Amino acid sequence: MVRYVPASPPPEMMVKEAYVVWSRKQVEDLLKSFDMDKDGKLSKQELQAALNKLGSRCVFLRVLRALRHADSNKDGLISIDDHLVNYLFECRYKL
Repeated sequence: MVRYVPASPPPEMMVKEAYVVWSRKQVEDLLKSFDMDKDGKLSKQELQAALNKLGSRCVFLRVLRALRHADSNKDGLISIDDHLVNYLFECRYKL
């Protein structure tokens, strides 16, 4: 007995997903929205909430890397500046 097996699923079974990469402006605006005290800096908790919103995997590790990357004066707060925005933009989060 010979069966025909299609090389690709029929159109009604196909699911298309489209992702759009966050822009630098969107990342910066998101970070600013999580700055609860509006001091231009993110605490570890604020950054963690922002990364959750971005859909980050391994949020704890991303927070540690971001702190290492962007906390220039080692006070545990990260300025919302180009260093942090660039770091998160390079992670290529998708909407």
